[in-house]
Amino acid sequence: MASTTTLSGNYGYTAYRYSGDASVIDASDASWIVANTGSNINLYPFLINNASDGIEVFGITINGQVSQTLDWANAYINSAAVMVRDTADSILHDITITNPWDALRVAGGSNGFEIYNVHVTGARDDAIENDDGASGVIRDSLFDGVFSGISLGNKYTPNRTNQVVEIDNVLLRMESYLYRGDVTHGSPFKMVENSPKLKITDSVIAIEDTDHIGDWRLDLAWDKTIESSGNVFLNLSDKALPSDYPMPGAGWTVLQGQAARDYWAKARAEWIAEQDGSTAPVAEVPQGSTSNSDTPQVVDEADDVLLPAPLPGPGPEVSIKTVPDFNHNTDKIVLDSSIFTSLTAPNAAGYRTLDQTFFEIARQAGDSNDYIMYKWKTGELFYDADGTGAGAQVKIAQLEERLSLDHTHFVVSDGTGVPAVSVLPGPVDESTVEATRNTAASTSPDALTIDTIPATGHHLDLIGDFEPGTNKILLDHDVFKSLTGSNGSSSGELDVSQFKIAERAGDADDHIMYKWKTGELFYDADGAGGQAQVLIAELDLRMSLDHSDFLIV
Repeated sequence: MASTTTLSGNYGYTAYRYSGDASVIDASDASWIVANTGSNINLYPFLINNASDGIEVFGITINGQVSQTLDWANAYINSAAVMVRDTADSILHDITITNPWDALRVAGGSNGFEIYNVHVTGARDDAIENDDGASGVIRDSLFDGVFSGISLGNKYTPNRTNQVVEIDNVLLRMESYLYRGDVTHGSPFKMVENSPKLKITDSVIAIEDTDHIGDWRLDLAWDKTIESSGNVFLNLSDKALPSDYPMPGAGWTVLQGQAARDYWAKARAEWIAEQDGSTAPVAEVPQGSTSNSDTPQVVDEADDVLLPAPLPGPGPEVSIKTVPDFNHNTDKIVLDSSIFTSLTAPNAAGYRTLDQTFFEIARQAGDSNDYIMYKWKTGELFYDADGTGAGAQVKIAQLEERLSLDHTHFVVSDGTGVPAVSVLPGPVDESTVEATRNTAASTSPDALTIDTIPATGHHLDLIGDFEPGTNKILLDHDVFKSLTGSNGSSSGELDVSQFKIAERAGDADDHIMYKWKTGELFYDADGAGGQAQVLIAELDLRMSLDHSDFLIV
């Protein structure tokens, strides 16, 4: 028989955590406060963690105290009003959230979630964050005034391209807030290449700033949409959508200006009336423009698209290199670490793939390590020495627009034999870089050999596109003396007991450890954590590694 946990009362700043086996949590008579500044902090007021699969949670009311006026960068503290983590098939419904940072967050292994009858206002960041890319359904909900819409990925998202997120009868209105000195909002969708696919039906998306940040993410969302029908895209401003704005495709009607504002008001009133149990007129799909082929309504053609002026200030003295034919499938961009000093120094061989966290597709640095930024809309490549946007960023190259770049397209070099900013034509791997430096060719990328234990503060960097199950990491037994093969010998496939996905060695034979969250690969000579473990390589984050990816030679 299904068990129900009933909550009541004003919890205020007291967070609620649940990891039990109840089938239902009824919070209809309970409320919480979410706050990320001031004397009372309550970052995650309602958290379901590793609960029973299929748990149903409803009736939550969260009253937020997240500032609506502070600059986004000053208000930023990671927070979510309602969060579900590592709980499959969860059902969240009849929830009201005002003035949060993130309103709802789905994290970890939470595939199969369903969110409906949710009303969110004043979200300073995401309406829904699902950056681990879980599959699920979002339906029959109103997100009325959010800085960022539905987030389905970031730079750490594993490959979730086989998953689908369905959006049905959702009203989503973006609202501009102070963001790094400008007043704007983010994209209705935050996507990366690894994000899930989308199905969008009978939904309304409204923007109010036609020059909002993150439009490349919206373009990617349209590319990842596999089903679309009965939707309306609204530009609430009187400024026309720019000619290069990422427009939705089939299944969308586009309205602008007063027609858009009228449509939103009617659709919003209908949703609220339905929740109240009253009757309201149905917002008809207008006979306006469809997809991106017709002329939108009610626009002001006199306005131009304004691009931000380049930031002044000191920077690396390099000439801007125009690269009109950069092939993102094969070519590499090489950066001299003696000039770009914020980038992690090359390894002993004199080069390394750019750290994943150091690269962003963005207009401006956003956190502590956004050093290399590609402006997807214009093709400009920038360097930011402090990685935060506090100092002056410098344009270092001009590429083609809308390339599918990531950190693996960049190699940090010690400068021997290569210019400060140079391009190597493909096909390219680290051996090409080393050959350019007139040194001995490196190992084939299909078999990457580690034959030294690096000194403290130095480590080898493996190719950024290492493929578990296809490529191999070779470990020299003369160096890694504690290792044995699966047959007990000093060669062959690494024994299954000697590999762990862990931060530290835990028992007597945990010799090779892959830190899944950071991509770091460690060697522990005694296998128990009694001696200092050594960082021997860096791989991509969150890979499905196991012992069979390692060979002892």
